[in-house]
Amino acid sequence: MAARRLCQSVGGLRPSHEALGGASGFGGRHRTATWRYHVFGHALGTASGTKGLCSSLSWGEGSGPSKAGNAKVCVVGSGPAGIYCAQSVAKKLSQAKPGLGVRIDVIDRRPIPGGLARYGVAPDHAPSVSAVLETIDNFLGGGNVRFFGNVQVKSGGSGDVHLDELRSMYDAIVLAHGADDPNWLGIAGEGRLKGKGVMTARELVALYCGDPMMEKDFYGGFGVGPKYPKVEDVVVVGAGNVALDVSRLLLTSPESLVAETNTSKRFIDLLSSESSPLSGIKRVHILARRGPRAAAFAPKELREVLQKREEHFVSRIRVPAQGGGEDGGRAGSIGPFEESAGLTKVATRMQKRVFKLLRDHHSKDSGEVREDAPGKELFIHFLHKPVEFVGAEHLSAVHVELQRETLVDDQALEVGPIDGAAKVELPAQLAIIAASQRSIGVDGIPPGRASHEGREGSPRALDRDVISDTSGNKTLAPVYFCGWANHGAKGIIGASMVDADEVSRVIVDDMVSSEGGEGPPGEALDLMEVLSERGVQVVGMAQWKAVREEERRRGQACGRAMEKLTRVEEILGLAQSLK
Repeated sequence: MAARRLCQSVGGLRPSHEALGGASGFGGRHRTATWRYHVFGHALGTASGTKGLCSSLSWGEGSGPSKAGNAKVCVVGSGPAGIYCAQSVAKKLSQAKPGLGVRIDVIDRRPIPGGLARYGVAPDHAPSVSAVLETIDNFLGGGNVRFFGNVQVKSGGSGDVHLDELRSMYDAIVLAHGADDPNWLGIAGEGRLKGKGVMTARELVALYCGDPMMEKDFYGGFGVGPKYPKVEDVVVVGAGNVALDVSRLLLTSPESLVAETNTSKRFIDLLSSESSPLSGIKRVHILARRGPRAAAFAPKELREVLQKREEHFVSRIRVPAQGGGEDGGRAGSIGPFEESAGLTKVATRMQKRVFKLLRDHHSKDSGEVREDAPGKELFIHFLHKPVEFVGAEHLSAVHVELQRETLVDDQALEVGPIDGAAKVELPAQLAIIAASQRSIGVDGIPPGRASHEGREGSPRALDRDVISDTSGNKTLAPVYFCGWANHGAKGIIGASMVDADEVSRVIVDDMVSSEGGEGPPGEALDLMEVLSERGVQVVGMAQWKAVREEERRRGQACGRAMEKLTRVEEILGLAQSLK
């Protein structure tokens, strides 16, 4: 029932924010390891890591992780995809093998659980995801589950525990650690102006969501400080929900964010303090290389920006003149809002709704500004391709190449530059790249999308393996990938849970059809003991609940529902004081 409630409560939500994909099943206890990657669906993930002294975690009354007859699963990532996958594995396995105990450890590099449900959903939408976070907390507080916050699975030499070490302790490993590596555009001026006005949406999302893992990156490396020039014009590159989130929050009054949301205090201060460079934003320009038919906005979020935000800003849609003779009558050219029976036929229901919203709003916009209109504007520019970031000491403008759409075979569109059109210069002191995110590898396993190319079908990644060393034979569990860790940052939370359910089905089917699912052979090491010996400070559920209460207390003191703790050191200090 909890799983059903979780899915129902978030069917229309999606996070703003960015791991691996595919997974491997149990091939039998003595099979040789093979590297097999396959594409798995669109689930959500989170991330895992930092350091200190281990807390005492227990599996619940009278049970132990190394007892024979218990299936043991480790999930890396405490976001919706990882938690729902774990929840579903436990349920399906208990049905498939009645009497078999299921023990689950959940690891996250953040000291606080929730993943993108806590640190990826725009704060003005956060109330809608509260049921998700409640379900995550309830699951992690169960007697057969342990939460290991502030634990990093090794990647690139850093971290607290190797993946192969985990594989020797469990029957299955699920990597649901999300997609945190931002995509850059690779255009002229980008590298030179990074930290001087050019940033990714990942940094800004982390800032307004209060992600403790990103604070140092943003304030230490970006450069938006008191000495930065005042920002009046912002360019946001991308045509998805993250672009809408970022634009909407930059244009919303700080007073509304304080009163109605759990937006981080640091972000609100950046918008409200007279000395802040972000306190005087007047215009935000969303740039989309393709036309309105290809927009990846969700209808609900788009409608909110177009129709329900006039108390904060006015939204306008801009497209270059083209098609129907406006662009020289080039054969096949089609206007951005021109009707096409072929394109309508192949469009999804969501694409049709988004296209209609954009077309209707564009047709009603006279370009005139009402006397009572707010002083801020949001422009959504379709068929505008950024080609260069311009500036000496800091960003001053973005050069844009205007695009045309050409109809191909009546049901497809090709995009290319408008012949002879001069580049457009948009003034901008801040550019935010909202071009999705990628996963990073884990302990030698490459990111999901690259390794899955052309191998669709199964979520298996690493099969069960038996290796020999001086201490004898050692069984290594298979590895499965789930969520954004599978193929990048896309998909709403509800859709990700459908995919997580499919991963859990494969895991359980593999357990049932093989000799797995009875616990690793012999006296396998326990993760808590390993981390304790290494001096890692683990944040368990008891400590997280105390942190949560402190956040609520601080929020109440300033008239808000909560005030997130945004510094890892502060969270760990509070957690340590409770041991």
